[in-house]
Amino acid sequence: MKHQPYHEIINIKEERKEYGLLCNGKSKKFRLYSEWKDHIKTLLSDFGSQKDLYNFKRYCMNSDRTQAKAPEMFYAYIGMLLPIYIDTIWKDMPPLLTILCFVGILAYTMVQNKKLARESCFFMDVVEIIEELENSQNTVCKM
Repeated sequence: MKHQPYHEIINIKEERKEYGLLCNGKSKKFRLYSEWKDHIKTLLSDFGSQKDLYNFKRYCMNSDRTQAKAPEMFYAYIGMLLPIYIDTIWKDMPPLLTILCFVGILAYTMVQNKKLARESCFFMDVVEIIEELENSQNTVCKM
């Protein structure tokens, strides 16, 4: 299993999944974005120092850059594999069944892409929350 950084403070996989459900209006934990935001702020308050929080922010920014390209890569991947499937697997299938399979795969691809795109904003929102926390701490320090 891939090592998840910062897992002792925040379970990124679970929080991202819950964020996707919230964006889709299917979350059982949160009704509003502000509730989710307060929850994330609570988790982020467990970071021991400003340096640790800054490092997590950089991790999220890096992840956001990677996730931003995921939907495009998903379509390119499907577009590349579809002709191979059609050529090898479906050549002996009746045309109507081939069309139905093609439409099914296309629908599945669109649903997955929508899910991927929705969850891809997670890291960007977490970075915004961290920046709010940093700004509020800087304002308190200046007083």
